[in-house]
Amino acid sequence: NRVFYQYQLNPQRVSLKTFYQLSIPQYNMILFYTPYKIKIQTYLGRFFYLKTNYIDFRMNLLMFNNLPKNIHNNKMNKKRINRSSLVAFALSILLIQVTFISAQSARDIVDKSHELVYAKSSYSEFSMTIIKPDWSRTLTMKAWSLEPDYSLIYVLSPARDKGTVTLKREKEVWNWIPAAQKVIKIPPSMMLQSWMGSDFTNDDLVRSSSVVDDYEHKILASEKIDSYECYKIESIPKPEAGVVWGKIITWITKTGFMQLKSEFYDEDGFIIKTFRGSDIKTLGGRTFPAKWEMIPQDKPGNKTVIEYHQIKFNFKIDESFFSQQNMKRVR
Repeated sequence: NRVFYQYQLNPQRVSLKTFYQLSIPQYNMILFYTPYKIKIQTYLGRFFYLKTNYIDFRMNLLMFNNLPKNIHNNKMNKKRINRSSLVAFALSILLIQVTFISAQSARDIVDKSHELVYAKSSYSEFSMTIIKPDWSRTLTMKAWSLEPDYSLIYVLSPARDKGTVTLKREKEVWNWIPAAQKVIKIPPSMMLQSWMGSDFTNDDLVRSSSVVDDYEHKILASEKIDSYECYKIESIPKPEAGVVWGKIITWITKTGFMQLKSEFYDEDGFIIKTFRGSDIKTLGGRTFPAKWEMIPQDKPGNKTVIEYHQIKFNFKIDESFFSQQNMKRVR
């Protein structure tokens, strides 16, 4: 087939500006191009078949070693591609596809697990029990969230803590202490401090960093947790991300994308605490672990248990609700 393309090459990406389709009978290969994307269908003999989804690609792909030398410049051109170059081009993409799919699918799994519990917005009622070797206490709370930047948690009981509010707006966090009639801003250095005396940190409760976007994700293995087949995923923070953990290992079910376990490591590679999800229930039309346990590694006999009693997903709420003024008014 006569095939033309228009391209723009810069240090970040190649942009394909036209659409074309090419059939290569001797390789049983069909290539489709649309702006900025590529789709390849191919099978080679009876032993190999691959159909990719649309994929992005960057200029460091092997394919550029196989294109004619006169197109390696930064101007917009139209060139005719010969068939041998396109075969080499396609095969180069196939070589990098396995790595791409692995990285992409790991992020997708983490994203689906996160969306399962938080959705775009939510309202929830839950209890938090703080367990120590010689005592325990339980708080009840309700929370509103508008993902990914806004959340507000209001303490209902016990009486001495009633009215305490934690507010997150983007990367900033405040506490309203009704007994002192003060709004206190939580500095980034305190995001790893205990929240309300529990084993959950300020960061756990308000999620000041994004597990999905601030980390690079990789599937390590498949393992069973509580009879569920799970993906074991390693999450390493991106160099520019301002996060509190050096590494997170998460087990997410292959069916339903439920997070059943997470291990949190510091920058030196030491495990700090473990999260466990259990008591699978359907709340708000979604099935997920309704019981969350946070267990510190260095404090035997200590743990904090959160149990969800009610939750509404995609709850209609405006970002103006999440204000310092509303911290004092909300009930």
